[in-house]
Amino acid sequence: MSPENGISEKEPFDFPGALLSLLGLSMLLYGFNMGKELGWGSIQIMLLFASSIVLLSLFIIREKRCKAPLLDLALFKNHTFSLALCATFMAYLLISGNAFILPFYLKTTKGLNSQQIGMVLLAYSLIYVFMSSYAGKLSDRMSPVILCMAAMFSAAVNTFVFSYTLQFQGLLFVLTFLIWMAFSFVFFFSPNNNQVMGCAPQDRHGVASGIFNTTTNLSMVFGVAVFEAVFSQFSQDVPAAKAVLEPAMQMAMQQRGFRAVYIVGGLVCVAALIFSFMVRKGSKQHPVEPRGF
Repeated sequence: MSPENGISEKEPFDFPGALLSLLGLSMLLYGFNMGKELGWGSIQIMLLFASSIVLLSLFIIREKRCKAPLLDLALFKNHTFSLALCATFMAYLLISGNAFILPFYLKTTKGLNSQQIGMVLLAYSLIYVFMSSYAGKLSDRMSPVILCMAAMFSAAVNTFVFSYTLQFQGLLFVLTFLIWMAFSFVFFFSPNNNQVMGCAPQDRHGVASGIFNTTTNLSMVFGVAVFEAVFSQFSQDVPAAKAVLEPAMQMAMQQRGFRAVYIVGGLVCVAALIFSFMVRKGSKQHPVEPRGF
């Protein structure tokens, strides 16, 4: 604050921190994308992951010492805030990964065109839109932690069930999965948003909101990268000659990849459930009042 006119001085932008985070995350994502092609144990992939760890570690050190950091690490000393963010990250992994892989499944396995795929995916959006208002009101009357735990348990069961119904004909199981997922996540996002902001100090809500939005965006990027890497790893390519003679072989390998993706998706929901449970334990020790954005 300037003593002459009372106008606050602008804080300098943390360019070194921005560069370190950009390079670290870029190398991590590139490593996930190139893992199958170069080999997960190859020197190139190991160097990418090691470089990413070093750069992100330097980023954290930089943020601890910087007067105007990009990331306010002091908020992460609140364990309930950190755990709620971890649950958020895991939930968005499935949302973004599913949005990437399901259209591919509908096209290659079900033989749908782009318009038909859009109509099928609309089932999730319709349920979510119609139920979001009720879910928000319910999160004000019930414990958001309980709602998040129930939602992630439901999402995990739904995803595991879907992973074992992928080979069945028709769209019944696909529509059931989408509708069930919409009901699960609509009762997770609003309560989770409330508990994330409720864990942050009143004077740090702006910073907490920025961290929350950054977490969701990073999770959506990593969701696509992780699910693509899992699918590529488990759906081994069949030589072209064999694929022509035995198309069932190609289909079977793709089914294996899709199943692996949704088993991983179910495990992601289990992780979100565990983090939500840990938020509940932390909330009992340090109770907070849920607040919206």
